[in-house]
Amino acid sequence: MTLRRPIWRALRSGLERGRAIFSRDARQRRDQIVFYPDYTGDNPYQRLMYAPCIAAGFTVTPGDLETALACRPATRMIFHIHWLNALFRDLHTPAEAAARVDDFIAGLRRFQAAGGFVLWTIHNIAPHEPRFTGQDLRLRRFLARHADRLHLHDASHRAELSHLPLREGRIRIVPHGHYIGHYGPFSLPDRLAGMDRDGPRALFLGTLRPYKGIDRLCRMVRDLRGAGVPVTIAGRPFSAAIGNRIAELADETGANVLLRKVSDTELHDLCLSHNLGLLSYDRILTSGALKLFQSYGMMIAAPPLPTILAEDRFATFLIADEDGGGIGTRLRGLSPDARRQACALNFRLAQEAGWTDRLFRD
Repeated sequence: MTLRRPIWRALRSGLERGRAIFSRDARQRRDQIVFYPDYTGDNPYQRLMYAPCIAAGFTVTPGDLETALACRPATRMIFHIHWLNALFRDLHTPAEAAARVDDFIAGLRRFQAAGGFVLWTIHNIAPHEPRFTGQDLRLRRFLARHADRLHLHDASHRAELSHLPLREGRIRIVPHGHYIGHYGPFSLPDRLAGMDRDGPRALFLGTLRPYKGIDRLCRMVRDLRGAGVPVTIAGRPFSAAIGNRIAELADETGANVLLRKVSDTELHDLCLSHNLGLLSYDRILTSGALKLFQSYGMMIAAPPLPTILAEDRFATFLIADEDGGGIGTRLRGLSPDARRQACALNFRLAQEAGWTDRLFRD
């Protein structure tokens, strides 16, 4: 395995974006974190997660297991594993996947034997687009048993991960942080003042992937458009088939669609101009989109999934029927005061979820 992109490029990206800046030298004798895979170019999650660590004196470096092994010795060396799909990205056969998992497990054992600390953030229940399901599960089971620390974003995730032999004493619950101010300024008073003027305006934002529940999304859009609510779908389709389906949905319902990745500026403008975030997942553990919508003080419409219901701590979400219907009716049943209260309480939940280095402390 090799770095997905050179360390100097990650440094340059951090400088250009004004966010977390990663050390170029992974061999400094100080507390070190090597994280894998590196998705900092596509998603601010990792840059925001590690910013408090850098402020606290950690050296943070994107890399793979070979990078982590080369970093020894250090005061403390953490290899932080995120999504496992990157491990299989360049493979074609089950035999290749089995060999890759064998090598990865052997490398993790060497790393731990040398005093390294393995941390696994469990982002999802299973691969979103599974290719080598058996080998992915084998690696998940190994990490559940042998990682030095297991990171969950919410205590409710334990039940969804009952298929894994999680070691309770190694679990640390640290919530997903917020995105307040990351993409641009936001004013909750302006949001609340505009609710009566603008009326409900719904937004689905993000890559249109199968696990996000395309059938349910279509049902939500039809339901909302039938209630006269403007809807925007903004995101890159995972496949041509999904893109064609959403384009047909737009022709049918009059929904506004942007079938491409939106820029950070566009994302900010979309979140400011809409006040109802749509989540349509078939199955989910952690939702960055949910935290994004909360960070913009939006109402949230979502399916009745256990992890979604656990996030609805003030019972303000509009919970759809199993097929995604019913949102229009529930929205009409909310008074203007109730809509403003939902926005304010969702924003409060975002404020309470700050980014911290607590995950990396003893």
